[in-house]
Amino acid sequence: MIHAIGREYGSSGYTAPEQHEKGGNVARETDIYALGAVLCAMLTGTPPVVVEGVPQCSGGNIPRELSDVIIKAVAREMQSRYASVNALRSAIEKMLISGSKKKNNAG
Repeated sequence: MIHAIGREYGSSGYTAPEQHEKGGNVARETDIYALGAVLCAMLTGTPPVVVEGVPQCSGGNIPRELSDVIIKAVAREMQSRYASVNALRSAIEKMLISGSKKKNNAG
């Protein structure tokens, strides 16, 4: 991302699309993107990649449900991301509870 003074900030793969636009609208959803990117990197070893315009978090052995949560966090359009950190946390908690119940029912 480039600021008005011409310096580049941010790490490729971790900055939201709106941060690359001149005068881009940076908001709380921008932080949600970064959190999703960091979570993806923590679990797979790499930040999300965009394939044919769609973000993907792959390369690790993570549950599909968790991948879906991450993909929503790194959606290209701000309005498609979680509205808050609490909403992202709730989605992760819901996924963990759901996974735990599935595991208990299988055992």
